[in-house]
Amino acid sequence: GKWNKGRINFTKILLDNYRVKIIEKNHMKKYLSFLIVIFLYPMTSLSQYIINIDSLFAVLKNQKSDTAKVNTLNAIASEFRNNDPDTSIYFGNKALKLAKSINYKMGIANVYLQLNIPTMNIGDYELALKYCVKALQLYDELLITEKSTDRPRILTQKGRAFNSMGIIY
Repeated sequence: GKWNKGRINFTKILLDNYRVKIIEKNHMKKYLSFLIVIFLYPMTSLSQYIINIDSLFAVLKNQKSDTAKVNTLNAIASEFRNNDPDTSIYFGNKALKLAKSINYKMGIANVYLQLNIPTMNIGDYELALKYCVKALQLYDELLITEKSTDRPRILTQKGRAFNSMGIIY
């Protein structure tokens, strides 16, 4: 009676502890799996980011100084806008210089629009706002002079410029 009762309690305690350890082990597996996913996800997006930049640089090497090169330089600038704003501004200015030299108004407007983001990221809100205003002025000019097929794209870019201005304010 007395000893048997004690043995049952001891066995019950052992089983309860074993169950707790199994539950803790299962929670630990879930926790570790979660941590692995959290740490590996940015690596996949980082590698995709690097591949995209490498691809853009490969395209840039073979381009002559025309509208396509302006667009590629602007795309490179766009890739760097959040992670490395100074590099983004560097490539944006290269794109702007080339766009102005070939009088590519849509390219100039797009570069101004793109340049506002890294400029804002470094804290120069006044200059970022000026870039938005310049882009909007050029888009308005383009709405008057460009083909009607370009109109939706120009209006979309105007919307992005207004959105950027709203973020700045």
